[in-house]
Amino acid sequence: QCLFQGRLRAQSVTFVSACFSCFSMPFPTAVRCDPPEVTAMTGTLNLYYARIANMGDLLNPLIIERCFGYRVERCSFLTGDLCAIGSGLAQYKLHGNPLMKLQQCINGFTHPHVDVWGSGFINYDDAQGRFFKRDMRFHAVRGELTRRRVERMTGRTLDIPTGDGGILASELLDTLPEKRYDIGIVPHVCDLNDPAVTELARRYENAKLINVKDDPITVLTEIAQCRCVLSSSLHGLIAADSFHIPNLHIVFSDRPLGDGYKFDDYYSAYDVQHRPWDLRVNAAPTLSEAADGWRIRPEQVEKKKHQMRAAFPYPAVNGGSL
Repeated sequence: QCLFQGRLRAQSVTFVSACFSCFSMPFPTAVRCDPPEVTAMTGTLNLYYARIANMGDLLNPLIIERCFGYRVERCSFLTGDLCAIGSGLAQYKLHGNPLMKLQQCINGFTHPHVDVWGSGFINYDDAQGRFFKRDMRFHAVRGELTRRRVERMTGRTLDIPTGDGGILASELLDTLPEKRYDIGIVPHVCDLNDPAVTELARRYENAKLINVKDDPITVLTEIAQCRCVLSSSLHGLIAADSFHIPNLHIVFSDRPLGDGYKFDDYYSAYDVQHRPWDLRVNAAPTLSEAADGWRIRPEQVEKKKHQMRAAFPYPAVNGGSL
């Protein structure tokens, strides 16, 4: 029995080693699992995005359904055909325990394809190693930082636009609401219960505290009603950019995931230096300081919207507004 178990363990190790040696081989040309014409015919798009009830992640189905006409089915990174708004690129690298890595290695052959539209990494050290998917097609990535890292990881030059698909958020409102608030405060979901948030709101006479866990259309409407936005949420800032509202990245805490990469990456798409306002060491910004901190110009935003629409990997269907 001991001899049998020893052989079984040896065979298991050999099998795992074989899988990982296959993973280290050069990428073969893979047959696309779900070509654009098939996706367009069905009108349904298998999309990977985080299962978190907050505005940034939920922009994925809303923008894709409104702007491009597809019904969206949320899938895992293993089975989704599209990775779009968010910091999900690191999911396509080997990660987790040995069994998870083995599953990912096999998945790279059985479901090799994924389209990437506007995604990025969340940490600077995420862009190490290589992707396990055998047929990753990059149509746009969130910023220049990600584009350069993907080029290094894949050994390919990417002549693609950079930008976050969330820049199309303004398309989700039929009409723009009137301005009601001098300043909107949009905490990251991890900062919602921080006492510093309510303390900040008290410092302004006409401020609106906006909860990113509310209905996304409500969140966008409230952002559009503000003359200026302070946000520790990246997509709070992106939504403000979409509406051409001056905005400033503020920092309440270290609770949100990431080391600042996703912010640096987003602003690199506009060739703008990321300069967060850390409330742990600085007093609350005045309205003029918040407005002066906005370095993205409306004409840049409109150009980025056009580029992101044009880069979407599937043709618009079912009345999409493309």
